[in-house]
Amino acid sequence: YCFEYRWVHLRWSSNARIEYVERHWLYFAGFGFPVSVISYLCPRFIDAGVFALLFPLCVLTAMAAEPKPLRLAPRRLRRLPIFSCVQGVSCLALRAFELRLGGGAQKD
Repeated sequence: YCFEYRWVHLRWSSNARIEYVERHWLYFAGFGFPVSVISYLCPRFIDAGVFALLFPLCVLTAMAAEPKPLRLAPRRLRRLPIFSCVQGVSCLALRAFELRLGGGAQKD
């Protein structure tokens, strides 16, 4: 959620956002890890307060972040296509929906 504010401000498309996350996946995994661990270890009531305190800081940090691409990693790990399955299912569902709408409409 923290980076969404920046990407909206930069007017990035959803494809650009997905590409960015897949190329900088290691940074994003590390960025959210400390807050996730704290939230997991705290009781629910305290977790809400910790989140309320840390989220604005995370948003500010995300605005200033400039993650570097993985250049020294093996080629397979430089871009991790973690959204490919979701994109495929979405495309199939949209095609099926489109065919259903197209098949029901009368052609002159």
